[in-house]
Amino acid sequence: MKSVLMDPTAITGIAGIIGTLAAAILTPLIAERARRKSARQEQLRGRRMELYADLLRFTARIVENAENWSATPLVALEEVDLDELDRVGGQADALASEKVDGLLQDFMSRASTFHRALAEAQEYLRPLRADAGGPADDTTSIQQRVCLADMASELHRVHKTLRARIRYEMRD
Repeated sequence: MKSVLMDPTAITGIAGIIGTLAAAILTPLIAERARRKSARQEQLRGRRMELYADLLRFTARIVENAENWSATPLVALEEVDLDELDRVGGQADALASEKVDGLLQDFMSRASTFHRALAEAQEYLRPLRADAGGPADDTTSIQQRVCLADMASELHRVHKTLRARIRYEMRD
């Protein structure tokens, strides 16, 4: 008499039952995991879109101001709200892609350099213009404005690269 456990038909049947049972249990679990992952990705994408819109708005304002200040360093312009910029920068640390974050860090470093050079130019120009009783320039002040214009152009270039990268990441 042949053992039932050794019968190839019985073994195939048992394997089929186990496979069906495993599929019935695992399929919904795998589908739910995929659905949750997709929902998380969509939520991240939505948060990134909001963040990137804020980043582009801030960086565009910084570029516009830099271009204006490079021509007229003493003009009073509405600056970016630093608290809001810090908030958006913190969100960028958490949510932005590595490439966008790298471009943003490059932009902010260049903006900081520009503002230091602007402060030096303003400090130089104020007494010069006060002594002259109005608009006055000398070789140093002209060189400072040329340097500021070059820095503003670099800020504009990095801003355009950042904008292009964000558009690339957000397209579908």
